[in-house]
Order: sequence, then C-alpha cells, then structure tokens
Amino acid sequence: MYQDFIPKLKKTRREGRENRRKGEAKFREENKVRVEENNRRAQTHLIVATLIATVTFAAGFTMPGGYDGNQGPEQGMPVLLRAAAFQAFAITNTIAMICSISAGFLYASASFYNEVEKQEHRHLIAFWLILVAMGAMVVAFITGTFAVLSHSLGIAITACIVGSFSFFILIPEVFKLYNYQYITDPASAIFWEEIRITNQYT
Repeated sequence: MYQDFIPKLKKTRREGRENRRKGEAKFREENKVRVEENNRRAQTHLIVATLIATVTFAAGFTMPGGYDGNQGPEQGMPVLLRAAAFQAFAITNTIAMICSISAGFLYASASFYNEVEKQEHRHLIAFWLILVAMGAMVVAFITGTFAVLSHSLGIAITACIVGSFSFFILIPEVFKLYNYQYITDPASAIFWEEIRITNQYT
C-alpha cells in the first residue's frame, strides 16, 4: 500500500503544479488584456482632459468683456468683475481646469503602477473628475455668455436656455455610468459605498 501511495502523491503534486502554472498563465493573459483595454480607454480620456484644460486655461486669461484699459486703480482688471455672472464664470472655469488637470495627472501616475487594481482605481477617479470638469465648463460658458450679453436680456436668457440643454444629456448619462460601474465593477461599487458611508457619518 505504501508503494502505491508514493506514485499517487507524486502524480497529485505534479498535477497540482501543472494546474497552478496554467492558472498563473491564464491570470497573466487576462491581466494583460485588461491592462491593454485600460490603457486604450485612458488615452482617449486623457485627450479629453487635455482639451478641457487647454480651453479653460485660455478662457481664464481671455476674460469675457475684456479688461479695463483706462488709467486708474482698476486698470488691467476685468470690466465685468463685479457682475455675479462673471464671478460664477471665473469660479466654474477654475473648477473645470483644476479637475481636468488633476484627471490628467491621475492618468499619468496610473501608468507607473503594475497592479491593475491601482490603475483602475485612479482611472475611475480621473474619469469622474473629467465629468465634473465638463459640467463646470458648460456652466462657465453659460455664465460667461450671460455676463457679456446682460444688456440684451432676451439673447442672454436664450443662450443660457440653449446651453442648459446639454445637462439633459450629461446628467442621465452620469447616472447610467454610475449604475453600470456599480453593477459590473465590484471594486468601484466598494469604492463608492465607502464614500457614501464616510459622508453619512461625517
């Protein structure tokens, strides 16, 4: 009996090593495909983040209404500085730029991690920052347009209404993406659940 046990034990160990090698090879292959998909997606998102950062950076120095060129203490200051719509433009434009730059940084930093989970975690945060930047950029455009056209109230209101239509596309799509991430990606679900619990008790 002992002589029969030794060959069976060797066979079991050999099969175990082969199964482990097969499992590791399958994991590496799946991990490679997952990394390639994440990189392709990140490249597209990075282009969007770069475009938003470029546009909002330029808008931050090309102020609506121009600058005061008259001699005095307010020389060089924006003409519409005291308008509420202009102030909203400046704030939302800054939010859009900071969020897009932060998203670009996260996509760049994710490339230094070999762990797929760490990459996807940063990609997820960067993606939601891009969505925030898009919404803020739309608000910046609406408020900037209103500030410039405030003397022609009809045109200003019309421009704001037309500009607000984009939120009818953006907001439903955000909820769909949130639900999709929550259902298909357990790591994302845990991440957002942790945020919800943290906000609940703070």
